[in-house]
Amino acid sequence: MFPALRALFRPRRPRWDWMQVEVTTRCDAACVYCPRTTCGGGWRDEDMSMALFRRVLAACRGARHLHLQGWGEPLLHPRYPDMLAEAVEAGYVVGLTTNGVHLDAGMAGVVVDAGVDLVALSLAGIGARNDAVRRGAPTARVLAALDALREAKARAGRALPRVHLAYMLLRQDAEGPEALPALLRGRGVDTVIVSTLDHVTPPELADAAYAHADADELAALGRRLERACAAAEAEGIRMVWRLPRPAPPSAQLTTRPADVPPFTPDLSLTPDPSPAPDHPFTPGHKPPELWELPGDMLHALAAREGDSSCTENVGRAAVITVDGMVAPCVFAALPLCGGRPRDDNRTVATGRMLFGSVEDAPLAELWRRPAYAAFRAAHARGTPPPPCEGCIKLRVH
Repeated sequence: MFPALRALFRPRRPRWDWMQVEVTTRCDAACVYCPRTTCGGGWRDEDMSMALFRRVLAACRGARHLHLQGWGEPLLHPRYPDMLAEAVEAGYVVGLTTNGVHLDAGMAGVVVDAGVDLVALSLAGIGARNDAVRRGAPTARVLAALDALREAKARAGRALPRVHLAYMLLRQDAEGPEALPALLRGRGVDTVIVSTLDHVTPPELADAAYAHADADELAALGRRLERACAAAEAEGIRMVWRLPRPAPPSAQLTTRPADVPPFTPDLSLTPDPSPAPDHPFTPGHKPPELWELPGDMLHALAAREGDSSCTENVGRAAVITVDGMVAPCVFAALPLCGGRPRDDNRTVATGRMLFGSVEDAPLAELWRRPAYAAFRAAHARGTPPPPCEGCIKLRVH
């Protein structure tokens, strides 16, 4: 290649929108849709060490935002207050998501005093509906946590952290968001983010997901959300959502929301102990075509992040697992087992898809390695690689 042309493709230092850091995989709730619950005794409970966390802080230079939460309840980490303080002191904009159970007055004060920018609390319904599917994380505790945050901010005279509510919309609860504005009135919530179930582990939960809904059902849901949005705006609350595009007719389920009975998942499922097969972007494999490009051109193609249709922002963000491994998204970073909706099947097993460890190399170096660059380049070209084929995140809008 001519030197002048090659210079056009010389990689710059990566800049990331955010990094999600999994500080623990432990949780004391038992949400029925969570892979941790359905994996049962096969789940690997682990806390990130402070030594590794400090290495992560150094490795993530180039990211503005650190979100300190993964497949676990972050407030269970015994050094979590120290993690928050050190991340803020290192210059990051820091956020977290919690089930709210441990966010009492004392912890709310810690979060506010640390200078955290964003706290998100989660619900999956209101009242008994939430409590049935988020066992151990009842609605009352979430509301108490919201009140504790509001009061801690008032005592400290601070506007931060911003407070979001992450609302998991299950198919049996289509009307739920319309009740949120009244429930959240005066509790200090800035934004409600409505998402649908997009990672189905036990097969009996497939009917709770909108992955296989048809256009009419999704249009009706959209109208409900528009009404909820207007009511939320009247309360000074912003409401946003993303819904999947309609499934192909061959993948649509025949059951409608009114026909779907309340689900009681079988939590005695035994995870498959067999190791997941290597994905085609594992070092040693040779993805077709992309590997033939010179490394700097490959990296430049991978940098066309805006072309990716994945809502996990795989071209400008990543996940660092509790053991320091780098994955493109949380769904590729499950400690053991899981599944996801597909267009051609109800569920499909997923394995971990990892691109190296921050204990072995800086994140910027891992980001530029051919396997990771090829993965992002495939997304940028609009041809998602095999590990991502059929993932609902590719048709959420």
